[in-house]
Amino acid sequence: MEGVENMNIKGTLKSFGIYLNGLIDKGYVEDIGVIEKEMAQENIAHYLAAKYEREIPLNDINDIDKAEVNRLYASWSGYIEGFECRRFFVKKNGLILLSSLCMELLYDQDLD
Repeated sequence: MEGVENMNIKGTLKSFGIYLNGLIDKGYVEDIGVIEKEMAQENIAHYLAAKYEREIPLNDINDIDKAEVNRLYASWSGYIEGFECRRFFVKKNGLILLSSLCMELLYDQDLD
């Protein structure tokens, strides 16, 4: 059963990362402080889904999977705060930070 759950979150994280890249490609920028706050409050997936509902299909991700994305990102929120430019080489755009962290989350989850 754990493998099925891992495959679900792996697919969700892949979709989330693709949606983030779509926003970045369209030129959207999010303040890193706002992104870190939403991550810490376990709200990042819901925040982006509400804000960009006309731009990307984040609402296609169900609430259970959004909650898991929120949890995974929140687990990193305290660690990256203040270390964005050193760890991920990001200074200006919180969406790029999220995309970079998505790669880290996919790698860390060992989701094969």
